[in-house]
Amino acid sequence: MSVASLGMYDHPAQRWANEALWAAIASHLRAAGIDAPDALDRRSVEAVWRDPDLLLAQACGLPLVADPELDLTVVAVPSYAVAGCTPGRHLSRIIVHADDEAANLADLCGMVAAINAPLSNTGANLLRAAFGGIPFSDVKITGSHRASVAAVAGGAA
Repeated sequence: MSVASLGMYDHPAQRWANEALWAAIASHLRAAGIDAPDALDRRSVEAVWRDPDLLLAQACGLPLVADPELDLTVVAVPSYAVAGCTPGRHLSRIIVHADDEAANLADLCGMVAAINAPLSNTGANLLRAAFGGIPFSDVKITGSHRASVAAVAGGAA
């Protein structure tokens, strides 16, 4: 059976929306004669991207161009309605602990940063671009955007 994942943005509060989106996509695929799985695969996106039975999955743009071992083809680019984000674009927020007094990017130099993965565009690449490099005393790789937020909230970054 084929594999499908919408795992890039499959946070608990959004799962209902991903389930509804997948049901619609799967229905159209089946109508076209394509055997689509009933349920989404919720393994890590890295595991899903390398699954030989992969039918459809979300992927971050940076790994698509930077990881030569990924054999994926772009078939669509979703556009989510997010406050402060122009349709067809994406954004990344730099957050600090509630007790931190940083007022601008320069105030963050020498601090500890948390990123989800080195090959994440919104989780690391845009941060590198904002600073023209990585001026931090340490960079913790957390594995997900949610884990990076938790690291900041918990004072680890």
